[in-house]
Amino acid sequence: MQIAKAYLAGSDHGVNTRTWQNAIEAVTETKLGGNKERWLRVVKDPALVPLLPQIIIETKAEALLACLRVGTVSTNVFLRRLHNFCVDMNWLPWPLIPKRQWPVVRFKDKRAITVEEHARIVEPRHALPGGVLASPATGKSTGGGKHPTVNPIITPARLLILFSNETKQKGVTHENKT
Repeated sequence: MQIAKAYLAGSDHGVNTRTWQNAIEAVTETKLGGNKERWLRVVKDPALVPLLPQIIIETKAEALLACLRVGTVSTNVFLRRLHNFCVDMNWLPWPLIPKRQWPVVRFKDKRAITVEEHARIVEPRHALPGGVLASPATGKSTGGGKHPTVNPIITPARLLILFSNETKQKGVTHENKT
């Protein structure tokens, strides 16, 4: 190990001081938008807290495995990415955990939405002037009380007329038959 550290120190001056915290910050700096936000959340993962202050080159595989034991699926995915980043950057001379020895990522069973949840999602909404949305079933504003009440009128031509009592504005749309 000392020979490897001496060899790496000749080409990389930070090898003896670089921690997993530094590595995760370096990965985060390469990301943008939502990816960056996810990596910023990874730093807060309680399973990784014991690993972050450790010097990368001095870390043993047991430390990574301990994080994986107490962590979640997300811990497994992001720790694997972080480890691979360190290997790719030559901050680790070889992988601490060989590729085939990483625990399999096991996602929980997914569930479908219920009929009631689906109905709420696809329920048609009609726009009134000023951006107010109203449900044709109730004629009430869907804005949580911030918007005026709406009175629906369905004409013989199957037009839905929504009239706001407070703003005296009306919106007209075709009634959906779904």
